[in-house]
Amino acid sequence: MPHFVTSDNVQIYYEEKGEGLPIIFIHGWTQTHTMYSKPIGVLSSKYRCISFDLRGCGASTTPRTGLSMAKCARDVKELIEYLDLDRVSLFGMSLGASIIYAYARDYGCLYLDRVVIAEMPPKLISDSQWIYGMYRGKFTAEDALKNLAWMFDDFDGYTFWHTKQCLPEAYDIPNFPPELRSPYKLDLLPGPMVPTFAKGYCRDFRPYPDIALAYSTLYEDYHEDLAKITVPAAVMWGNPGSIYLPEAMQYVADHVSGPVVRLEYKPATHMIIGEHFQKVIRDVIAFMDAEY
Repeated sequence: MPHFVTSDNVQIYYEEKGEGLPIIFIHGWTQTHTMYSKPIGVLSSKYRCISFDLRGCGASTTPRTGLSMAKCARDVKELIEYLDLDRVSLFGMSLGASIIYAYARDYGCLYLDRVVIAEMPPKLISDSQWIYGMYRGKFTAEDALKNLAWMFDDFDGYTFWHTKQCLPEAYDIPNFPPELRSPYKLDLLPGPMVPTFAKGYCRDFRPYPDIALAYSTLYEDYHEDLAKITVPAAVMWGNPGSIYLPEAMQYVADHVSGPVVRLEYKPATHMIIGEHFQKVIRDVIAFMDAEY
């Protein structure tokens, strides 16, 4: 199993597939590199696709400390340097996009050729200055503390609840197509089976690293860092969305400094890759092959 060792002695598992322009895929919360197995299966016919497990996740090791967006961004930089890459593209979905924001904050666009930013606002907590936080803007600092306490008390229960929030049945969204209402088919599970499914869904997670990464993500604010993204950026979002509102990602598209491709998927939730797989692949290829 290929690993590289970071400057603070964390072993990061990574995989490579294909040849051509390099793309590094950064996975989301409570996920691993396998989140991108299906897209990489297609895109690796044209590009050198690199996926990895964040520190504390999957086959990577867990440090005593350093489970933060800043350290994850540094891991991306060090992976680029370890593989001796230049002009690399980053693809970040959900928490993976937060790591792109952190990378831009700390390193600008060092080594980067372009970025794909999918379904992650620059700030998750709503307040008087920002109304587009998580859970469709209804998420305050007090809510964040309550949810972190819930994670410590019942991580499986919280994660299962959060997953359902990513799906449209958690919200009153008129005229949403029935075939997209439940990609995970939770509505087909008999009530008594839901707790069993939740335990199975969460069985491979490491709660404490995931909670630490959640904490780091919740309390970041990347508004001022968006301007540091000076390379071409493809900004992806679902409409009407689920946990995030379309306006949050439109804000990102409006405030990065480089050329922007706006990619709205409609109708779609947070799960845009699964709901619009073929279109996402076509859009990524068009973005990667475009001249800027």
